[in-house]
Amino acid sequence: YTDLGVIPTIAWKNFVAFDWAFSFHAWSGNFYYVFFIFLIHLVLAGLFTIGFKTRLMTVLMFIFTCSLHDRIWIVNNGGDDLVRLLFFVCMFLPLGRRASVDYALAEKKPEENSIVNLWTFFFLFQLLGPYYFSAILKDSPIWGANYTATYFALRLKAFAMPVGQWLIQFEGLLKVMTFFAMKWLGNE
Repeated sequence: YTDLGVIPTIAWKNFVAFDWAFSFHAWSGNFYYVFFIFLIHLVLAGLFTIGFKTRLMTVLMFIFTCSLHDRIWIVNNGGDDLVRLLFFVCMFLPLGRRASVDYALAEKKPEENSIVNLWTFFFLFQLLGPYYFSAILKDSPIWGANYTATYFALRLKAFAMPVGQWLIQFEGLLKVMTFFAMKWLGNE
C-alpha cells in the first residue's frame, strides 16, 4: 500500500484507478501515512466490534473498507464484495441495541426484543445468499450420479495444489474419492 509496494500511488492514479474510485489510502504512499490510516481502521474495527457509537462506527467502517478495497482492487475477491455489502446493510440496522457498549451506557433500554424489518431481510439474504446459491450450483449429476466432482474441482489449476494436479491423472480414483466423500458426508 506504500510507494514501495506492488502499485505505487502514482501508478494507481494514472493506470489502475477507475475514474470514480475513491481511496484515501492512495492519498500518499508514505509509510507513516499508510501506517496511520491502517491504525485508524484498526481502532474503528475495535470500536465497531465492542459496539461503541455503533451507527457511526458502521458508517466509518464502510467508508474505510471501500477506500481500502479501491486502493488495490485487483486483489479483491467475492468475499471483499460481501464484506462491503454487509457493512452497507448494517448501517441501517440497530446493531448497538443489544450486547454492546451503547446498550450498557444507554439510560433508557429498548423494550422490544425483536428486530424485524426490510434491512434485517437484506442482511440475512446477503449473509446466507452465497451459501444458498453455491448449494444450487452443486445440485448437478456431476456431484451424485457421475461422481466426477473431485475431478472437475481439481481441473481448476488455480485451486489445485501439486498433489491435486498429480491426482487428476487418476480419474477412476477421483470418482471413488467423490463417492466416499459423499457417503461420509451423508449427502447421498
